[in-house]
Amino acid sequence: MARSTGAALLAVLSLQPLVSAHVAYQGLLPNALNVYKTVALGHVTGTGGGELNAFGLAFKAHNFVWTKELCEEDSDGDGESNGLELGDPCCRWVKGGSVQPDRAWQLSHPGKTSDKSKFEPPNCAAAELVVEEETAVAGGDPLSSESYTTFYYGKTFVSGAAAAPDTAAKKSQPIMTQTRLPGSILFGLGLSLILFTNGTAQAIWNQSLPRRAATLFLGFVLVDNLSASLHLVLDNPRFNTWPVIGVEAQHFQGHHNHPWKIAEEPILPFVCGPHAGMLLIVATILINRKHQGLRILSTYILGLIHIMMLSHRWAHTPPAEVPFVPRICQQLGLLVSHEHHSMHHATFDNNYAIFAGIVDPFFNFIVRSRVLDERSRGWLTVLAIVALAPALVSRFTRYLDWIAPEKEESKSAVAVEYEKDIAV
Repeated sequence: MARSTGAALLAVLSLQPLVSAHVAYQGLLPNALNVYKTVALGHVTGTGGGELNAFGLAFKAHNFVWTKELCEEDSDGDGESNGLELGDPCCRWVKGGSVQPDRAWQLSHPGKTSDKSKFEPPNCAAAELVVEEETAVAGGDPLSSESYTTFYYGKTFVSGAAAAPDTAAKKSQPIMTQTRLPGSILFGLGLSLILFTNGTAQAIWNQSLPRRAATLFLGFVLVDNLSASLHLVLDNPRFNTWPVIGVEAQHFQGHHNHPWKIAEEPILPFVCGPHAGMLLIVATILINRKHQGLRILSTYILGLIHIMMLSHRWAHTPPAEVPFVPRICQQLGLLVSHEHHSMHHATFDNNYAIFAGIVDPFFNFIVRSRVLDERSRGWLTVLAIVALAPALVSRFTRYLDWIAPEKEESKSAVAVEYEKDIAV
């Protein structure tokens, strides 16, 4: 019995390098996280482990190094080089180098003959002349900026005209960035007022476990809805010419061209980025001072929004660099995974939630059925309704009263014991 158990354990351990190998290798290839529904480019399954495909065999033959030769090869024989399919058509990307892939969209699988990028190869000879000027080009890369604009802003299947980014707006900082420090200070003050007036902090502490779990679940669902509707607004080029929101939208849309940059930003400023916008939620809570259930739920929501920001960042971070707990949460579906979010970056018309993704089937249905397509201005109304829903519900109903602890539940243990003694 012991021998068979030991043999089984040995077999499992021997498979571990195959199962996890793609995680370590992702950072060795350009755009390894951005290919549609694939996290293991070198494996037949696409999810890691098992047989290597044609590209995996070629990658192994080159000692797991993205060489110029491997880049120029056509491993799957579909007529497109590996570099063209992975967004590095001129073979300039080097692990740890300053030159990023030319594009992170309209990619295809270099190990699948049936999957082609259908991307027109650029003039690499001309590209070599502007390599040194890349950082000065708005949007990042001289090869991809024009073609990306055409691809993203020139879709004909959507209703209405799409406004391409304005060059002057690109040079200006978003309002959220400009007001990050004062916004965070005001947010901190507002959160303190919420917690330490009307006994909100004590009420949260005194919540029973079932109430706390139910409140957390409700906040979880609301923030996932908020993340999807916010994404649909900021993704929409038809808002690019609007005051205030236009600059925010253009900068957000730019991350589609170079999605890896989200993971490169300093983490604290990144997480604090939406504080200025969150002041609207803080204000609605402070106005509704008598609604303890709303104050408790909103406190949960404000905390979860910070996790939403981190979830989006982790979805663009190589899995080997994602901390252990978030990685487990991704696998459990509590945070959006690389595979799930990469489907959005492949076509930009699905999987909009950047928190957990549990509401994506609903939003995908709304978009694909054209009840509201992804370029509809109606998403701004949806965002406003989702953001203000808890305040509106508590304003006109007592629906959220169950969140606040019962009077007996909010009393301290000493007070309850004292009252029992008096009764006796």
